[in-house]
Amino acid sequence: PPLGLDRMLQLHKHLRNIPNIEVLNLGVSADKSITIRVMLENPTPLRSILEDLPEVETVADAPQDAEMTTPTKKTGERTPVKRIIVTTKK
Repeated sequence: PPLGLDRMLQLHKHLRNIPNIEVLNLGVSADKSITIRVMLENPTPLRSILEDLPEVETVADAPQDAEMTTPTKKTGERTPVKRIIVTTKK
């Protein structure tokens, strides 16, 4: 669905100001959705945090690809990637 860029930028700003969340980048996916990549160094209730933000309407776990991993920047070890789908309010 069409996305409100202003809502996504506000979401990006909120995420940048939350301790334990490092925002890596903001981009556009192949399906034209907006992606915000974050890294969590410590266990953090990200879904709960997202659900409490004023611009967020719904939060859902995306289906996981079994082999989806990314290297950590400190050790280079590969860690699993989890995707969360956020729908913003209109």
